[in-house]
Amino acid sequence: MAGVRLNGLAIDNLAQGQALLEGSRNNRLLFDLQGLAAPGSGGASGDNLWEMNVWASSREDCEGPRMNEQKRDTLSRYQMNKDVRPGEDVNFGAVDMNFDMSGLTCDEARYMCVELMKGSRPKPNFELEAVPNEDVLKKSFRHECAGTVLLLTLSPPGHPNLSRL
Repeated sequence: MAGVRLNGLAIDNLAQGQALLEGSRNNRLLFDLQGLAAPGSGGASGDNLWEMNVWASSREDCEGPRMNEQKRDTLSRYQMNKDVRPGEDVNFGAVDMNFDMSGLTCDEARYMCVELMKGSRPKPNFELEAVPNEDVLKKSFRHECAGTVLLLTLSPPGHPNLSRL
C-alpha cells in the first residue's frame, strides 16, 4: 500500500479582526488546516497519526528563529487521529489553540508558522512523504497583532507615572 504523500498545506485564518497582543500569554489562534494530497497518495487510519508545531516568525518563509514554538496542545485528539483516504486531502478542520506571545513584539511575530508532521507514535505506523521535500509541510499566515499601549499621566514635576493598558 502506498504511503501518504502530501505536497502542501492550505491555511485559512478564521480569526479575522482578532489580534494577538504582544507580550500576552493568552492569545487565541483559530485557523482551518488542510494537508494537500499529492498524486498517488495512499491512506492511513489509526491513532496519534499527526502532530503540529506552531511558532511566530518575522519571515514569511518561516526560516530563522522559531519564536515561542509550541509542540503540545496544538491539535485536538480528533485532529491527531484524523484518517486519510487514498488520494484525498486531509481536512483537519478548525484548529483552535492558545499562543503565548510572552517576550515577543509584533515585529518579531509578523507571521504564524505551522508545521505538520507524522505523529511520534502512530498506531499503526505509516509512511508520510513530503513531495518534493519537507518544506511543503510548513506554511505561514499573517495574523493581526496589537502592541502594548502606554499611558503617561502627569504627576508632580519630576515624577512621571507610567501605566499599561
